[in-house]
Amino acid sequence: MSQFLKKLCHQLCYNLFDNSIEYCKSKIPLKDKLLLFTHLSTEQKVAINRKINGFCRLNKNRFWVIYYRLTEKKIDFSCKKCNKFEGCQNYILKRIIKYIKAFDSKQESNIFKEVRKVLLTKESIQIDNFKENERDIIRFYIKKINRSYKEKSFDLQTAIALTENILIEMDDRAISIIIKERLQRYQLYGSPIILQNLFIENSQEELKLKDTSMLELLTQEKFVNYIKKPLNSRYIDFLRSSEFIKEINKEVEENRINTPEIEYNLVDEHLKSLSNRDRILYKLRYGFRLSTQEFLHVSENFNSIKDNLSKIFNTTEKLYLKFLIHYNLDEESEHFTIFHNREEIKESIVKKLSKYREEMVSNSYRGGELEELAVKLIYNEPLKAKELGKLLGFTDKEIYKEIEKIKKRLKKLEKRQ
Repeated sequence: MSQFLKKLCHQLCYNLFDNSIEYCKSKIPLKDKLLLFTHLSTEQKVAINRKINGFCRLNKNRFWVIYYRLTEKKIDFSCKKCNKFEGCQNYILKRIIKYIKAFDSKQESNIFKEVRKVLLTKESIQIDNFKENERDIIRFYIKKINRSYKEKSFDLQTAIALTENILIEMDDRAISIIIKERLQRYQLYGSPIILQNLFIENSQEELKLKDTSMLELLTQEKFVNYIKKPLNSRYIDFLRSSEFIKEINKEVEENRINTPEIEYNLVDEHLKSLSNRDRILYKLRYGFRLSTQEFLHVSENFNSIKDNLSKIFNTTEKLYLKFLIHYNLDEESEHFTIFHNREEIKESIVKKLSKYREEMVSNSYRGGELEELAVKLIYNEPLKAKELGKLLGFTDKEIYKEIEKIKKRLKKLEKRQ
């Protein structure tokens, strides 16, 4: 095997699935492999490089953009049940990557083989080959995959990754150009995507794209089915771990010493009675989702978020936010009368900020420059006293005192009702 091919496959497919590099080598057509034993021209090298890069991008999309994020969501769902979200999430994520890397999209159970056959040939299920409960499972996956194609609204990043994978497998340059132009329109508006709607503008294109789409969605279902068992096992491991037991014991001791009995599941009316500062402090401490205005106030303390936000608002919106955040004016203040269309401005700010917060969640798996506190803010995770102190410029003791005052005030409000 040519060293050129080995080197390219290793460079472009490394750090993906365990079998990515081997699949990369096998993906190159025989005529191109024969060329590798001759002296390659620059043009031939570029053509082979493009093919390998396309295959590795497909694996990269599946590994990071789709499967890693999908796993994160399922971990989040499990970890919320044990009320130790951060410790649980970190524990499982460290141990689950090897399972994602080990997933082999080419391997298929008899059930998924039958699902594939029915999806592509439109034949009926071979009743004699399966028990009744297996036939029910096959019908379930066929229905789910069809609905995913026709009805499921994928977030923009996932839809783009899925579409790229479909186009790479098809290798039809003319259709690729048309679909990529349509994707640009969706990106312009940040709109979620239903695959059928993306492909259906030309019925001939959809006929070519549909089967490949079904296979891509089938591969995703195989992964979900595959990852369930290790995820559940790692979650059980966490609940039995010394790390979890130590945290529980520590929390019980802290509550016994510092925390009066109080019901934390408070209605919004109680929180609204607090000052803006106290309400934000309480929400951050116990993991409540911040409102648009509260999120803007807190984001001033994160350079990575503040810099990004400054790029998405226009001049008028920035002035409106300056009144709101820097001068701490109420939106009903007479100062806001200078904005003749303030309802439209407010609506635009809310839409842009909502979109940005969704993108933060979608892209948080990449890490990058986001500080740990910022990631906690994205996922509405409770902040510790030390973290709150660092964020708001107080000592741990001052934070504890403030939180105690707020809880006492809320408790009095509860008794009045």
